[in-house]
Amino acid sequence: MSSLTNTCISPSHAAVAAGTPCLNSKQFNSAQTSLGNLRRNSIYGPHYVDTDATLTKQIVNAEGFKFVLGAQAYNLFNHVNFQAPGGTVGSGGFGVISTVQGPPTSPYGSFQSAAVTQRILVVSGKLTF
Repeated sequence: MSSLTNTCISPSHAAVAAGTPCLNSKQFNSAQTSLGNLRRNSIYGPHYVDTDATLTKQIVNAEGFKFVLGAQAYNLFNHVNFQAPGGTVGSGGFGVISTVQGPPTSPYGSFQSAAVTQRILVVSGKLTF
């Protein structure tokens, strides 16, 4: 998990070197009383990318019997999705991404979500008669 700490995605969506915070508390004025000139939603976290795929092949179809062999791949390209950087100005974790974002559901159900962030391959067979 230490390799994920202090990793940031720049506005051009290119990875910034590890150890470089995304935001710096010196960029913000906590004593400001007006609205300022920063547009709405100008600071956002990294994008979420997930590719799932299914491949099936019917192998046998004889006199009322069917056999289907299949494979399901979750997070096929094994893309890491980072959570948004810390947003509390003045804290040590401000602007630092320290965890990964898990999918809302996984092949094991929605209760596992963040515990399953790597690539998963499920092989299945189905006999119908």
